[in-house]
This record gives sequence, C-alpha cells and structure tokens, in this order.
Amino acid sequence: MKNSLFMVCAIFLILTSLLAACTGKTSTTATTQSDMAEMLSYVPYSFLEKQDIWFGDQAKIKQLYGFENINSLESFNQLSAEEQKKLGLTMEGVAGLGMNWREINPLFTGFDIYMIDRTSFDPGIVPPPKTFTIIEGNFDESLIIGKLTALGYQSVSYDSFNYLSINEDYDFGDRLNPIATQVFSAMNRVAVLENTIIAAPATAVLTDILDTMAKTQISMADDPSCQWLLAGLGDAISGVILAPQIVMTAGLPSNIEDVPLFQFEIPQNWGVLHQYDLAGMGFKDDGKEKFWVIALHYQDSQSAASDAGILANRLNSYIFNTSISEDTTKWIPLTDRYEVGQPEVQQDNSGGATISIECRFKPETRSFTWLFPLQGGLPYRDILFLAPDPSLLIAE
Repeated sequence: MKNSLFMVCAIFLILTSLLAACTGKTSTTATTQSDMAEMLSYVPYSFLEKQDIWFGDQAKIKQLYGFENINSLESFNQLSAEEQKKLGLTMEGVAGLGMNWREINPLFTGFDIYMIDRTSFDPGIVPPPKTFTIIEGNFDESLIIGKLTALGYQSVSYDSFNYLSINEDYDFGDRLNPIATQVFSAMNRVAVLENTIIAAPATAVLTDILDTMAKTQISMADDPSCQWLLAGLGDAISGVILAPQIVMTAGLPSNIEDVPLFQFEIPQNWGVLHQYDLAGMGFKDDGKEKFWVIALHYQDSQSAASDAGILANRLNSYIFNTSISEDTTKWIPLTDRYEVGQPEVQQDNSGGATISIECRFKPETRSFTWLFPLQGGLPYRDILFLAPDPSLLIAE
C-alpha cells in the first residue's frame, strides 16, 4: 500500500477553491439535470476527447449557506475574519477555475472571483496549456472591456461576436503585464458577453466555444450520453466529466518511461468492468449532508447491470495510494472518509444506462477531499476503482 513514487500534486481547483446486482436500485426515469447543463451547452463536445471538463456552481453554494450577498471583493472584505474563514470552508468543495483567478485584481480587470456565479473549464494540466474558462455572473461588461483595452487588448470581430486579443497563441507576452503574471497565457483571448466571460489561451479554442454558442458546433449538452451522465450526477454543485481514454491518466502521454504503478492488492471481488463511454464525478451538498457521486454511462444497459455491484465492491475496499493520513506510514481506505451507498442505474431510451453511487461524507471529512483523487498521483489519478482492468496498473 505504500508507494513512495506517487506524488501529490498541489493543483487546487477550489476557490480559496441498475439494474444494480442484487442490492442495487433501478430507475428508468431520468432525473432533472443539473443547472450546469446550461454551462456545458457552451462547451464543444470535441473538447471532451482530450480534456477534463469541470463545472462549479458558486452561487448555489453561497445561497445554501447564507452568503448570497457576497458578490464582490468589496463585500467579502466587509465580512469579519471569522465569516471570511467560514465562507472559505463553505466554498472549498466546489471546483473553482482553470487558472489562478483568485489573484486577479479587479483594478486591472473590472471583475473579481466573488462576482462569479457559475463556471465551466478545463484546468489545463497538460502543457501546452489548453485551458478554457467560461464564467457567468453579474458583470459590468463595459467596465471589463475598458480595463482590458487599457492593458493593450485589441478588439477582434468573429461572425456575430466580438472578442479581445493580446499576445500570440499560448504566449505569456509581457511579463510585466499584471494579468500575464497571474494567469500566464490563459487570458490571451477574452470574449465579454452579457453576464458571461470566456477566456482562452489561443484563438481556435475561443472560436470553437463561440461556434458552439452559435449552434454551429455540437456541445456537450447536446450529446445524449452527456445528458444521461448529468442525470446520474443529479443536483451536483460541482463536478467533472471524463472521456474513458483520460480517466486514469488525465490526458498525459501514455509512453512515459518509469511510470509509477499502484501499490495495491486487488481484492477477489473487483472483477473487470465493461468499457463505459463516459465517467463523471460530482460534489453534492444540501446544507446538512455532503456526497461524492461517481457515475458511469454505458451504451449497453446489460453491461451497466453487471458492473454496478462490482463498482460498489471496489469503492468499499479501495485504499488511496496518494492520500496519506497523519500517520504517514498508512494510506487511507476510502471508507475512512466516506460511506458508500447502494448503486443505482438509470436506463436511457437508446438501450444504454448510467450507474451512479453516492458516497456520503463522514462528519470529519473536509469538503475538498473529493478533489484529491482526481488531482494527485500523476501520471495516474488515484481512482484505480474506475480502471476496467485494474491489474494492468498494479506494480509487481
């Protein structure tokens, strides 16, 4: 269980951060999709092939805990130190942004992180940075455009849209630029629309998003598998959607030499999962209880039926390879932090199905811990339980 070769990445995305075997439940009615489906309607489906697609609903979590009036850095600064800390703890389970927006100075940009209501983004873990960020909020578009223009951004027309541009694609530009020093190339292209800001490091990334908004490209929200996966995640306040080819590797090259493998003895009841076509994880919080939700969508409902119990078995016996306890000689069992629920399946109308399992946070478990397995242990994520054949990733 002790693999000293694994490294815990300090990549925070937070704002501060079945027919189910014998015991599972079955449903044939899709639940109401998350509010984040609208945000994913801006994201080209083609992005999903090579990138993580994250989303977060900052406005919902603030409203849930009575911070809905904190909608600017100015209002945040009026809180007491105790209230500021409470807000930070409240927000830590919501995936934030794919760039260091926390350091953005509204004096230069005309907006700050506390104005953000919802986000959709790719964190850009794999260089060169592929980051895109879409944010919604109550913004002053004229103010933002004026601030960015004063920093050297130029207006560009593209079909029915206008956007702002600075630097070459993926270039940091002037290191003295107050934005470049904070977000590097992630804001080379910026579209400022009504209550929406889209940022990207390169022209093609931004124009693909604009094309999707104009309905000339297929969005993630248009894809039936994505729709059912979102239904499986339910009313998640934050989450990520992953294509199967990057579930374990985060899109990093597969030919890396000396790749550290998992130090884990596979239990006999793990079996082999059928190949799913999408995976998703989400964070749910109703103000009383919190859940880490794992969902898999299959094109074949029978495959989902046979895999539901296996997935539950895997979660109940998994031991993290990167999440070290205070006793550094021990890796932490997943069940030390979560209570694994029963698997459920939602059958769709095309013969497929989605498995979903809710893992209830134990009282002492911090909200951000659901993010660690997805971010730590590169080149592999610490989610071996989603590998169809986990034996391929086990060290001898």
